[in-house]
Amino acid sequence: MLLEDLGASVTALATADDGIAALKLQSWSLVITDVRTPGVATGLHLAWIAHKELPDTAIIVSSGYHPEMDEALPQGIQFLQKPWSLERFIECVRPHLMKDVDQRPAA
Repeated sequence: MLLEDLGASVTALATADDGIAALKLQSWSLVITDVRTPGVATGLHLAWIAHKELPDTAIIVSSGYHPEMDEALPQGIQFLQKPWSLERFIECVRPHLMKDVDQRPAA
C-alpha cells in the first residue's frame, strides 16, 4: 500500500460510519476520505466530524463529482480533486506524514 511505503501506519475502513466510530477510539494524525464513501453517513460527514472533534487531525477529502467542494469545506480540510496523479496524492499527504516523523521521540 502506498501510504505504508511512505512510512505511515494505515487503518482502512469500509464505510464512513466505521470511520466516525474509529475517531472515538484513538487519535489520528491524518484522515483521508472520499465524499461518496459508502455508509449511512458520507465521507463528507466523516470529514466534518473529524474536523470538529479532532482539530489537530489533518483531513483530506477527495471527489471527482464535486469540483466546487474546495470552496465549501471549512478552513483546515484539504480538498483533492479526482482524477489525481500519484505525485499529487503524495504531495498532499507527505507533509502530514513528515510531521508525524518529526514528532516521534528519538530512539
